[in-house]
Amino acid sequence: MGVTLYSLTDEDVLDTWFSSAIFPFAALGWPHPTDDLREFYPGSVLETGSDLIFFWVARMVMFGQELTGQLPFPQVLFHSMVRDSHGRKMSKSLGNVIDPLDVINGASAQYLHQKLGSILLDAREMRVAEEGQKRDFPYGIPECGTDALRFSLCSTPSQDTDLRLDVAAVLAARHFCNKVWNSVKFTLSSVTPDFQPRPPREIRPLSAIDRWVCSRLHVAVTLSDRGFHSNDLSTVTRAVHSFWLHDLCDVYLECVKPVLRAAADGDPDGSQANTVRQILVACTDQGLRLLSPFMPFLTEELWQRLPSSPSSSPPAPSVCVSAFPQLSSLPGCHSEREEKDFRQVQDVVKVVRNLRADYHLTTGRPEVYIRCSDSVRRSLSQFLEPLCVLSRSASVRFLSPGSVPPSHSVSAPVSDQCTVYLQGLSDPRVETQTLVRKRQRLQQQLHRLLNVTTATAYQQKVPENVRQQHTEKIRCLRIRCLRAELLGVDQRLSASGSIPDSSNTA
Repeated sequence: MGVTLYSLTDEDVLDTWFSSAIFPFAALGWPHPTDDLREFYPGSVLETGSDLIFFWVARMVMFGQELTGQLPFPQVLFHSMVRDSHGRKMSKSLGNVIDPLDVINGASAQYLHQKLGSILLDAREMRVAEEGQKRDFPYGIPECGTDALRFSLCSTPSQDTDLRLDVAAVLAARHFCNKVWNSVKFTLSSVTPDFQPRPPREIRPLSAIDRWVCSRLHVAVTLSDRGFHSNDLSTVTRAVHSFWLHDLCDVYLECVKPVLRAAADGDPDGSQANTVRQILVACTDQGLRLLSPFMPFLTEELWQRLPSSPSSSPPAPSVCVSAFPQLSSLPGCHSEREEKDFRQVQDVVKVVRNLRADYHLTTGRPEVYIRCSDSVRRSLSQFLEPLCVLSRSASVRFLSPGSVPPSHSVSAPVSDQCTVYLQGLSDPRVETQTLVRKRQRLQQQLHRLLNVTTATAYQQKVPENVRQQHTEKIRCLRIRCLRAELLGVDQRLSASGSIPDSSNTA
């Protein structure tokens, strides 16, 4: 291939396609042998859309090979094509173009309407665009921030051909940012000014819940490392999101609050509280480093506030250039046993919370009794305090084989080897009437929806996705009606002094 360059100094020569072809090396000072060209060329990975394979990627490869003798990059990562929340290609005539700056900074409905009016469209296209904009953004676009938008885009698997950009998903990512901020705020409030954090490898967890959260951090680092090596960013975002939200915030922070509260009240045995503080700071530090590639602004602000560890080497000036978490820095943290046992704890907590919601025990703290096999009892015994905290119970006790559950209690099966009993209900007769009224309301909703789905020409007039939503809602309403009926049976048995059988609860 022979290439002749004419008037490289003429700005009119470098059109879009030609400038994109030489961009990987021209941006680094080519044709002069600059330091940047020697240091950064060739690159490692090109990330782009699949629609630019022949427009940009092929040109870059050919020009790079011809003019420099090297391929500009050995790998190409194709991201999904960004579409609107309905899967349609963004088009000005449809009024569904989403400006990233509007998602980052927020935009009122009036501003979006004015922005649409500045586009040259005929009358018919303008009506379609206005109707689409009012339908998708009736109240405008809320302010979500750069980090939330980036995290939401990276959370979509790159193997998918289409990425449906839903502002609601970006807003959920912003709420996740708030969760991270509040958890770091809690961690910083739990340490004293003279606190000196230790490296993760030097921390020795004392309790089972401490070992569990360290193991979950180990899993997050493992999945992140695997995702980055395979260029699967969605795997990394899921791992980091799960660790921060479900492991650290929803579980560990709640479980250690009584320990830190006791230490603040002058508990003479402060070893447990000191260990908890070390684990909190270590998990926060490592978690911010994992999150940094996707949320650099939030993590930088929070990471700079963490207490620094005394060491011979100076600390990194920024989280962006700090050492990324490695498995070698977390020796002995993975504990499959604790993770397996705690999954059973979470199953029990879920059943207890469902019973509390069904019987309107949202404010009280009932007593929990568990009848289970010896193996399940050994698993739950080491997590009794976290189990009590997460289920918001007054106490948790085990029932011996053959013992009678407490009177006026309700039960629900956790598994074939475990059943949970709750004591502390209000008057069963009152609850029975409440459940009867609830079942009547559900039956009315079900009856109205069945009338809609059995109407004439329903299959022809209603879109398939809406029909699927109706089918799922009918299924859920039937399950809720049956559950309310069975719970009413339990209440009537309680009112008569009988013990509800675990099979009576759906």
